[in-house]
Amino acid sequence: MKLENWSFVVSIGDPYKAPEQWRKALSGEVHGNPNFENGKRIVTSNVMEFDPEQLTARTESGSVYVLGQMDPGFADYLATNKYTLEDYRK
Repeated sequence: MKLENWSFVVSIGDPYKAPEQWRKALSGEVHGNPNFENGKRIVTSNVMEFDPEQLTARTESGSVYVLGQMDPGFADYLATNKYTLEDYRK
């Protein structure tokens, strides 16, 4: 499956957990998933593995996503805050 216009989003789960314990999910336009129409914006389950070189992610549900074009707003967020995709590796 592929995600286009993707970004990392916070998956709070338990609102009583400290922010550093919050997990990350992906949001983007999915392609190649039989459960969704191509181009539908989804939020994945929690990201368990992320490879910033290969631009792949495996989620808690076992789905593997190839990441296409990054959401421009997320790219701006990374640049403004001096983050890299390596900062999101699990």
